[in-house]
Amino acid sequence: MVQRTIQLGVIILATFLLALPVLVACDGDNGTKEPTETSTKTTTPIEPAEDVKITIGNISDMTGPAANALQTVNMVLDDMVRYANEENLIPGVELDVLHYDSQYNPANDIPAYEWLKERGADVFFTGLPTTPITLMPRVNQEKVVLMTAGADELYHDPPGYIFGLMAGFGEVAKTLLKWVADNDWDWQTNGPAKIGMVAWNSSSFHATRDGAKAYIEDHPEQFEWQGDYLTERSFQWSAEVAASKDWDYLLPPGAAVATLVKQYRDAGGKAKFLMEQTQSPFFGVLTDARLWDEIDGTLFALPSPYWHEEDAEVVSLARNLLIEYHGEGELQEQIRSGNTYLNMVHQVYGFIEIIRQTVESVGAENFSQEALYDTLISFNIDYGEAYEPWSFSETDRFSCEHLVIHRADAAQKTLVRADPEWIPIVK
Repeated sequence: MVQRTIQLGVIILATFLLALPVLVACDGDNGTKEPTETSTKTTTPIEPAEDVKITIGNISDMTGPAANALQTVNMVLDDMVRYANEENLIPGVELDVLHYDSQYNPANDIPAYEWLKERGADVFFTGLPTTPITLMPRVNQEKVVLMTAGADELYHDPPGYIFGLMAGFGEVAKTLLKWVADNDWDWQTNGPAKIGMVAWNSSSFHATRDGAKAYIEDHPEQFEWQGDYLTERSFQWSAEVAASKDWDYLLPPGAAVATLVKQYRDAGGKAKFLMEQTQSPFFGVLTDARLWDEIDGTLFALPSPYWHEEDAEVVSLARNLLIEYHGEGELQEQIRSGNTYLNMVHQVYGFIEIIRQTVESVGAENFSQEALYDTLISFNIDYGEAYEPWSFSETDRFSCEHLVIHRADAAQKTLVRADPEWIPIVK
């Protein structure tokens, strides 16, 4: 059994037995007592009520362009639900997951949502960045909570029924640039650093770009924006490399990060890469392409500690789940590949705690969208001594309030702490 790391409560079962009446008669003439017939009634013990099933409806990609990445997301959902049920983390509740393959096609998002609703989904989740944008009008109108692993500010403005289990892309960019200005670039001596973006043309990179530019507009003495070069899912970067090779810092793409890194360094590009959760799942590709020397010193802003920090409670949980459910080989493969599994365990850990707090507040039988929403807008969770708390509010739809700054270490082929402290997110 996986070591329990989350003490979320205990369940008390009470069984009531009826008293057994005994009738005793007395002989009034001589004062002696004579036994009479005793009537004994037995009752059937009350059986514990069956657990209430709460189903998570997951809109995913199993056969489309994001299937490889989403396979790990789906694995974490299944593993964490299994763990929660085995450990009875939510007394009186059995969790279940229902997956739908939308093939990363926005046209399939509404049919996916309706299909899951028809089959009894009680709460909805997606790891796809486009699905929340498609479903935002529908879920806000119907007052249905959608939890997302994405972090696009677009579908949180104004605050509605979509809640992100991490930090916003724009917020991450601002936080990372502030840390760089305070710790990595001596702008008082060298003047503003030259920085820009080379990436794919998608909403997540728009959010990152907008966050970075907003920070630079407020701090022109620290950075000078050189431009954003956004392509349509290209793996050829010759023009973009030529335009950016003399920058000091570069914000790169996600899935295509390895091709850009190789072409950029081969052309003599000197910029230090600034990365976050979008790029870190692709360490397996960087390793296979032997590009660790090319990203040595790259700075990463992430919402959680990394794999080697086993004293962090949820890191330990993620490692134990992989070993228990999939074997040591799968743990090593996930570490080699990056931190998708690790990051998602942190997110789903919080997701299950949200459900637990809702059930604790209203009872399993009364679990509803309204009760879930009421829990979320005042939600707070402490992951343990190695973490800063996560929370939502009536206006804040991103749970992560702090980041960890890591640095790529080519010698160890992993990430190490660039700063021992948790860094408050720049809102």
